[in-house]
Amino acid sequence: MKWIGWLLLVGLTPVAHATPLKLAAAVEHTAILRPFIHDWFGRAGIDFQLIPCTYARCEKLIEADHAVDGDMARIKGFDQTYPHLLQIGAPISEAAIYGQPRDNPNWPPAKGTVIGCLRGIQWCERFLGNYQVIWLNDEKQGLAQLHRGKVDWLIKMRPASQPALASPWQKITKEQVFLYLDKKHRAEIAALLKVQLAFINNGRWLAMQQQYLSAI
Repeated sequence: MKWIGWLLLVGLTPVAHATPLKLAAAVEHTAILRPFIHDWFGRAGIDFQLIPCTYARCEKLIEADHAVDGDMARIKGFDQTYPHLLQIGAPISEAAIYGQPRDNPNWPPAKGTVIGCLRGIQWCERFLGNYQVIWLNDEKQGLAQLHRGKVDWLIKMRPASQPALASPWQKITKEQVFLYLDKKHRAEIAALLKVQLAFINNGRWLAMQQQYLSAI
């Protein structure tokens, strides 16, 4: 795996302790993932600070110079949009993608369908290229557009560990969620990967997922 090479840095460069790593943290994931991140970073000897934000605001922080050092929870491929970031090893959790139809409940919809997506949901950018996508500021605006017939579907994302949304929402798919960090934090990345590998091998990684990410 491409990130294994980062493990070679362990022991070569000491982890800096002075300044906590600032992580953009989508508000939907913050409360659920904070204890998980705390245990992982704590074992690696790394301080962190979560910056709660909407998906769209989190992306703005990623784009801004020196605003944050990474993103706490994004799906695979986020680094294709932001190549200065590195996916840190194995997934930490899953996100559920939900859709609400205006009329036809069949997914995937026909080509030409207009789909409303909340800004910052990377899944829409990666997987809805055959459709007309309308970007929305929040769910309230999206539901209004849906009811007025401006969009045919509304897409939202939430932690898969949370209870399933009731009809008319439909669970479309699930995506693995990863931590992403700026590649410049070489020592921190190496330390986190070393701890992650140890946790996976001794069963702690799965135990943490079961303990912290169970449905609430």
